[in-house]
Amino acid sequence: MNDIVIALYENGEWSFYNKKLAKIALEFVYNRKLYVILPDHFFYFFQTDILAKRNTKKTVRAYTKTIFPEETGFIDYIPNPNGAIGYIASEDIKNIKKSEILKNAVFITTPLFIQYANMKSSFVYTGKTVSAAFDDKKLACYINGSYEDVKRRLGNNLQGYKQADADIMRNVSDLINLIHERRHKAIRLSVDDKTTDFNLTKGAPVIAAAVIIVILIISGQIFRYEGTRKDLSSIGNRIDLIYKKTFNGKKYRDPYGMLLYKAKQCEVQQGIKPINLVYALSEAKKPDTKIKSVVYDKRRFKIKGDAENYDSMLGYLNAINKILHIDAKVKSTKSRNGKLEFGLIYNAK
Repeated sequence: MNDIVIALYENGEWSFYNKKLAKIALEFVYNRKLYVILPDHFFYFFQTDILAKRNTKKTVRAYTKTIFPEETGFIDYIPNPNGAIGYIASEDIKNIKKSEILKNAVFITTPLFIQYANMKSSFVYTGKTVSAAFDDKKLACYINGSYEDVKRRLGNNLQGYKQADADIMRNVSDLINLIHERRHKAIRLSVDDKTTDFNLTKGAPVIAAAVIIVILIISGQIFRYEGTRKDLSSIGNRIDLIYKKTFNGKKYRDPYGMLLYKAKQCEVQQGIKPINLVYALSEAKKPDTKIKSVVYDKRRFKIKGDAENYDSMLGYLNAINKILHIDAKVKSTKSRNGKLEFGLIYNAK
């Protein structure tokens, strides 16, 4: 224990702590065991129902390819008795991947999973960049949002969930305790390995197995993301329509996850994140308005829908503008079959 150093990467800078939580200089780091804590948003985590003990990594990677077919980031998993928790390393990893600190690390994790190892029951975690909820060690929600966003995703039902401590120095202390108790290995993360470039041809049998798993999941239960919004099914159906229009008809097994992950890496200058647009459309939605289509293109979007009357349409428009802090306009209106067909448009300046 005397030779361990906790290396914390935060706000683009490294800081180092010994087992007594005293901050130490870089020159005292070399030839010590480096245990690294990276920001949560450096990874995208998702729950699977994969319980296999053999070839789990290959199965998780093949399964992930069925959900995120265009994803090229490093894929791995954390063992979990309720199903492996998969994760994808984000583009942010590339910025520090060649650093000597990361090259010499004997262990890597994030604050979220330090709390995951510490908490004994269901809990909610609210970090600086992401929030999450675990239902009896099973990842129920992982989003780029706040506590209220988690609450909304879980149908406003967080009774029985404890609040995890997201304080960064508390996490440094907790990791030291986990190392001392030898419980840290269960939350070890990776950023690369020799099988990073997963060969889809050689992995065909594994992919076939993963597809079968996906089919069994579909036939046996609703996907995890659908389960987390079980109390919002009617809104969920409308959001699915938005996804189809947003992706121009291209199908993803987990469109919310794809949208969320890509949103973290595509902040658009003077534009709107796609995840924020989806949130605004669903949040502003009222029973007397109906969305028919959404076209999104980085710096602009178009919305078509029906409303009971002009006031209903205007209320919907004003709600979107208030949520996104923009100035979308009415493009067109037309009365048909007792309804008001409308078109809304926004162009970033």
